[in-house]
Amino acid sequence: MPPEITFRGLEKSDDETHILKKAGKLDDIHHGIISCRETVERAQEHQRSGSPYRARVIVRIPPNKELIG
Repeated sequence: MPPEITFRGLEKSDDETHILKKAGKLDDIHHGIISCRETVERAQEHQRSGSPYRARVIVRIPPNKELIG
């Protein structure tokens, strides 16, 4: 099942291909992945340092456990 990718506060771009490629490598870590949801959002406008984006990955594996990163 392909990962579900959500963009908040920004347009879909070529980054989606990069995200899909990286998500495909998760199968090398655990072969029983049930689902993968990824959210990429623009950080708050007044942020002055760090990345202008925030990413969250939620992977579900048997027996119905979620890994959040």
